[in-house]
Amino acid sequence: MQTQKTARRSILKGLLAAAAVPGAARAQSANRPLRIVVPYPPGGTQDAMMRVIQEPLGRLLAQPIVVENRAGAAGMIGSHEVRQASADGNTLLLFNNGMVITPLVQRGASIDFAKDFASVTTLAEAPLVIFGHASLPANDIRELIALAKAKPRTLNFGSTGLGGLGHLTMAAFERKAGIELSHVPYKGNAPLMLALIGGEVPLAIGTVSDATLQSMQAGRIKALAVTSRAASQALPGIAPISDTVGPFGISATYAFLAPSATSADAVQRLREAIVKVMDLPDIRQRYLSYGNVVRTSTPKELNDLILNEASEWKSVIQSAGIRVE
Repeated sequence: MQTQKTARRSILKGLLAAAAVPGAARAQSANRPLRIVVPYPPGGTQDAMMRVIQEPLGRLLAQPIVVENRAGAAGMIGSHEVRQASADGNTLLLFNNGMVITPLVQRGASIDFAKDFASVTTLAEAPLVIFGHASLPANDIRELIALAKAKPRTLNFGSTGLGGLGHLTMAAFERKAGIELSHVPYKGNAPLMLALIGGEVPLAIGTVSDATLQSMQAGRIKALAVTSRAASQALPGIAPISDTVGPFGISATYAFLAPSATSADAVQRLREAIVKVMDLPDIRQRYLSYGNVVRTSTPKELNDLILNEASEWKSVIQSAGIRVE
């Protein structure tokens, strides 16, 4: 009899435990952190952008935020990871418009950002900046063009990677200015700026970060021009390339993407929280301090931007015959 009672109690405990699993799983899922994948190394502009919003966004979502750097292959390693992640609304990719270029120029980079991801919102826009080392005998774009024409193909410039936005922006500038420079690729903005500050390259095209601002203030590097169509609100006093070479305008746009099967409700929940955080005055000011103007969007506006960028860069790449194997 005791054995039967013991057996019945064991069965009952098992049934109760099984019945409790779905609720426990739901609770665990609700408490999962929001993972933001930054597809570049720590210490760069995009990494800093996430650290600034990490705490206020987590507070608004009532959810811990984990920022993970998954650098490599011009942003494709982190992108592949997010594309394959669970579409439960707990994973985001920090995207920039230059990333649409890589699948157009690299074999094996089989990603379509408009189809393989759910667009959430843009975050900010920033011009790229052409920087020079303090020893460079040119202090603006006009002087740089004269120097490059006097010494064709001898001036090296660094970018954040082969076939990236910086690389192709400089290629467009070279064609516009009638000059030839030599390209040296780096794996992200942070190592690029370290190389420039250390004098490994005399020129670099990248974005502004705390480190670059400090180095500019210390006189180790200098800003020669911004690549935006007009002067940037975020970088007053730095002339646009267009002042010297005529019509020219390329900027970096940063945004959040989620795995493609993420529900519309989850996308909307994330977007509403992100837009509220980006509208905070202190966040806007922090972004402005390192070269970014906050600009949010609807998911459709972001998806349209991705489609337009891919179409425009495909045309540029085909006409220039650029291919990175």
